[in-house]
Amino acid sequence: MLGMLADPQCDYCRHLDRKRMYKQGYYCPAYPNGVPDEILLNVVDHAEAYESDNGIRFEQDPTEEAFFFDTPRSVTVH
Repeated sequence: MLGMLADPQCDYCRHLDRKRMYKQGYYCPAYPNGVPDEILLNVVDHAEAYESDNGIRFEQDPTEEAFFFDTPRSVTVH
């Protein structure tokens, strides 16, 4: 478990389609039919493979503040 976070990890991911999000809820190419609750609720770390994610994982969006997981990991912000 990633810990108690107010925002879903998706908010900090470069794959999130923010334009579509406001009309349809959380949308990304990893889950075109809807992001699983386990990811939205930060129960699982989507930097790791998760079922049916089409090989697309969390990648830090450089335009957002860094998202920090409970375990150390490097984040490149340009």
